[in-house]
Amino acid sequence: MSTIHIRVPANLKKIAMEVAKANGLDLSSCIRMFLQHMKMRGTIPLEPLTVNGFTEAEEVEILRRAHGPFVEAKDADDLLRKVSKSSGKGNIN
Repeated sequence: MSTIHIRVPANLKKIAMEVAKANGLDLSSCIRMFLQHMKMRGTIPLEPLTVNGFTEAEEVEILRRAHGPFVEAKDADDLLRKVSKSSGKGNIN
């Protein structure tokens, strides 16, 4: 066995310990899992984050939802007619 000593901010350690505990683990077990993954897969077991702190998939979904439903210009007149008819305001000419 070998020992690894690392320095981390106290609040980071506290939060990491809480997350580990919430998942039924202790911090040492989490770190061993991280290292075991690196050994077995040859990669770091973390998904890269964008500059905004989200995974690429999360960011794509956030942006998709922020823009709401998309209607192409060629379909806009038909959509407005349907909305007008359903609201009882008559037709759009």
